[in-house]
Amino acid sequence: MSSQIPAVEPQSSDLDGFIKFHIAATNGVHYKHLSNVQSYPTFELPVKRAKKDNALMLDIGCGWGRWLVAGSKKNYIPVGLDVQPKFAKAALGLMKKEKIKGYVVTADLQEIPFKDNVFDLVWSFSVIQHVHKKRLLNGLSEINRVLEKDGYTKLEFPNLDGLRNRRGPVQQEKPYWEDFDHWCVRYYSLDEYKKMFMDAFKNFDYSIHSILGIGVLKDDLRYVSFKNKLKVGAVLGMTAVSKLVPGAAKYADSLYLKARKSDRNAEFCYELSEFFYNHYQKPYDSLNIVPLLKCPISGKNVKVSPDRLAIISEGGYAYPIEEGIPIMLRSRATVISEQVVEAVS
Repeated sequence: MSSQIPAVEPQSSDLDGFIKFHIAATNGVHYKHLSNVQSYPTFELPVKRAKKDNALMLDIGCGWGRWLVAGSKKNYIPVGLDVQPKFAKAALGLMKKEKIKGYVVTADLQEIPFKDNVFDLVWSFSVIQHVHKKRLLNGLSEINRVLEKDGYTKLEFPNLDGLRNRRGPVQQEKPYWEDFDHWCVRYYSLDEYKKMFMDAFKNFDYSIHSILGIGVLKDDLRYVSFKNKLKVGAVLGMTAVSKLVPGAAKYADSLYLKARKSDRNAEFCYELSEFFYNHYQKPYDSLNIVPLLKCPISGKNVKVSPDRLAIISEGGYAYPIEEGIPIMLRSRATVISEQVVEAVS
């Protein structure tokens, strides 16, 4: 992959060009002037290695797939969710290229189309900050629902009171916060995050991600220009020092927010057995994930149509399959007859 950013967005089928075009948006502004990115940037997922085999990780807003690759290196089976099909297609293409047995679904985070108690980890980085508060609250409730009984979530968010944020970014984005469909960045204080997480999960923990920067990672030092290495290094240094200062999290510019499944007696999802059987018997079949899906409208079970072009819900809806990816969006659902449902069943 060359270091020159394409002038026009390539199709997701042009994997190299597509990732290059979107890398600055997903990895941070310090990637806008790339100097030495000759291959896909790789990152370390900041969680402990999965303790068990067959642990499932959901990445909300997976983009072109960087955290799906990182999750596979921590012993997780990665599953990506993105509201835009083009990103889901790129993420699946990247995992296939890297020989990673992972999955992607196109869906909305406030209607996660998975059954209850499926995932050991739900992760998201610099994505959910872009959604309206109502969608965020619905999304947190959905995350709690899809976590298995010992599962947890770790999400990265910007802080309203961050030293850098309150000097400009907050005021620039604030006029758009009430527009439900606007993808501006929303900022909340640590106390506001605590209330939202306590309402959804009944527990809450947090740690500093970054001070004087958003989305800055130690892995960035390998890829950005020399000038930006100095900036990244300064942010990382300030962040390391701040972690030694009591109360500094209140003024961090971005935070990791963490919570565990609220119901520790949640029932086992028996469809996991079918999924794992297919996962190992039919590797790289992206529709292996279907037994774990549910209809986001009716909440009922779904199956693949005989021609493998649609997902059919027992509730009487059909969702398209594009390039092997289930498009589980309410807006893409079509009503179907009972005869069609019975034919698939």
